[in-house]
Amino acid sequence: MTPAWLERPVLIGGTGRSGTTIAGQLLHHHPALALTTPAELRFLTGNEGVVQTLAAQAAGGDAARTANDRLARRLHGRFYRWSKPSGVDEGLHRTVDQATLDAAVEEYLARAETNPVEAARGLVFAIVPSTLRRHQGSRWVDTTPSNVQYAQLLHELLPEARFLHMMRDGRDVAVSFAGKKFGPDDPIEALDMWGERMVGASMQQSLVPDGIVLRVDLADWAGAGGLASLHEICDFIEVGTDAGLDAWFSANVTPASMHQGRWRAELSRRKASTLDRRYEHWCAILTERFPQFPLPRSS
Repeated sequence: MTPAWLERPVLIGGTGRSGTTIAGQLLHHHPALALTTPAELRFLTGNEGVVQTLAAQAAGGDAARTANDRLARRLHGRFYRWSKPSGVDEGLHRTVDQATLDAAVEEYLARAETNPVEAARGLVFAIVPSTLRRHQGSRWVDTTPSNVQYAQLLHELLPEARFLHMMRDGRDVAVSFAGKKFGPDDPIEALDMWGERMVGASMQQSLVPDGIVLRVDLADWAGAGGLASLHEICDFIEVGTDAGLDAWFSANVTPASMHQGRWRAELSRRKASTLDRRYEHWCAILTERFPQFPLPRSS
């Protein structure tokens, strides 16, 4: 029987530059939770990862077998070791030994054609414990931004998982990508990426039951209501509040660290006006298509 702590992860996602990293670091300071190493497992929602493989398997036949083989290669390849823009090697190699990975992949391939969901679930449960290091028995937390883009399939795979959708004013997100090696430098291009990802995440949230996804507005963490937002998260994922967690939040999640309104400070008046008009366009689309979901508060 799979232990409950392994079946009940907290999967954090967002648009990128929206608070997923700080949210993962924060929850790691709760005694019932542990951030995986690496913090972004990637093999769940990455390109040719578990959820994309499950989608391909729905077609059956050769497409399913090809997808299974691709997943196995990626687990031994890019998911196991990949280089960050900084040049640092990241991936499962940091915590998962080769023998453990080999056994997990072999078991997955033996079961995937007859019961793909159970095979994928077994694969996840075989790999994740190693990523928790000394925190065995804690519910695991993953911060891959694309988690919210695949909420429906992830919910099918891990029905006890809960999702935190980290949200941030899209204009601040757009400016925050500037100078990074993993996103657009052009603010309008970056804002369009934000809009498309918000649409995708909202669509996914609409396809899962209520109570599976909690939207967390980064703006709430910058004000006097920050601890109230944190306690709402604790209630949602059913871990209870913790004094040590509150203390870490108060010391590390400050208004200055949230960089609210940076789009006004870092852009010329003309560029800020152009970005603002584009942001209004995306907000109108999101409001029209998903009136049940709140937008990020304006910075």
